[in-house]
Amino acid sequence: MRLLPEDRDLGWTPLAWLIYLVPFATTPLFSAWQNTPGRWLLYSAATLAFLALYFRSWWARSEREMILLATATTVMALAFWPISSGAGALFIYAAGMLGQFLRPRRATVGVAIIAALVLTEAVVLDREWFNAAWPFVFTIIIGGINIHFAQVGRANARLRMAQDEIEHLAK
Repeated sequence: MRLLPEDRDLGWTPLAWLIYLVPFATTPLFSAWQNTPGRWLLYSAATLAFLALYFRSWWARSEREMILLATATTVMALAFWPISSGAGALFIYAAGMLGQFLRPRRATVGVAIIAALVLTEAVVLDREWFNAAWPFVFTIIIGGINIHFAQVGRANARLRMAQDEIEHLAK
């Protein structure tokens, strides 16, 4: 069983992006009040649940499935951000999921909703500006970048199909 689909354009990069999960997964290590066996178990289970969502997102084949995966990731971010500033990265992952598969307009709306949720929770939690700014800014940036690259990928796929058709006709 493969974690990622066979895709020459994708390669190993989804594995590299997991580096941003480290601050969340290791929260108990850097927080004295959370450094308990129960908290380690909680963060380990949450990290495994996120990884299941993340790797499934690379295999998703419908907008509905991708929306469900991004929504589950966003809910996880909303639940953990009050106790772990590292959970802010989960908002970014959710926006990235939407950007890779949905049509541009729907993806843009989804990314905007996630960014609005980041701001809303930051106000409710009375976060310091830096702890609120980085998840907000990177949610928009990564969501936008993934929307762009998804469009480029779809255009490249159409070009490859056209090139294959031309080669077939030429034979």
